[in-house]
Amino acid sequence: MCSTVAIAAVWQALYHPSKGPINQILMQIGLSEPPRWLVDTSFSLIAIMIIYVWQLLGYQIIIFLAGMTNIPEELYEAATIDGASGIGQFRRITLPLLGPTTFFLAITSTISSFKIFDMIKFLTNGGPNYSSTVIVYQIYEEGFERFKMGYASAMSWVLFLIIMLVTSITWMTQNRKVHY
Repeated sequence: MCSTVAIAAVWQALYHPSKGPINQILMQIGLSEPPRWLVDTSFSLIAIMIIYVWQLLGYQIIIFLAGMTNIPEELYEAATIDGASGIGQFRRITLPLLGPTTFFLAITSTISSFKIFDMIKFLTNGGPNYSSTVIVYQIYEEGFERFKMGYASAMSWVLFLIIMLVTSITWMTQNRKVHY
C-alpha cells in the first residue's frame, strides 16, 4: 500500500521519454519512436490507466484469492467424481461462487475509478491539451480554479447519478445471476 503520489512519481520516471526504462526497452526491441507517454495527447490517459490498473491489481488478486478459499473443496471433489473436467469445474463451480466477490470488486473499482484525481493532478494537470482531464478533475477545476461552485456542484451530482446507475445495473445483473 503506497501513496498514489509516490506511485505516480515512480511511474513518471518509468515513462520518461528518453531516459525511462519503458521507452529504453521499446527502443531496444526496434521501435524507433516510442510513445511520449505523459506528454502526448494520444497516450496520456492510457498511461494513467496503466498505472491505475497496476495499482489496484494486487488488492484485487488478494480479494479474489480470499473468495476462492471460501469455496468448499467438497464441491470440487463431487464434480471430479461426476467426471467434470477442470474447465467444467471452473465454469460451474468457481465462477458462480466468485460472483459476490466479482460484484464487490466491480462496484469498488468503478467508484474508485471515477474519483481518480491525485494521479492526474501530479502527472499531467489534466493535459496535454485536456487529454487526461476526467470528470473529477474537471469538477476540481470548475470549483477551485474558476470558482464556479454551482457548476461544480451540478457536475458532482451528475457524477453521483452516473455512479448510482452503474451500481444499480451491476446489482441487478448480480441478483439475476444468483437466482439461476
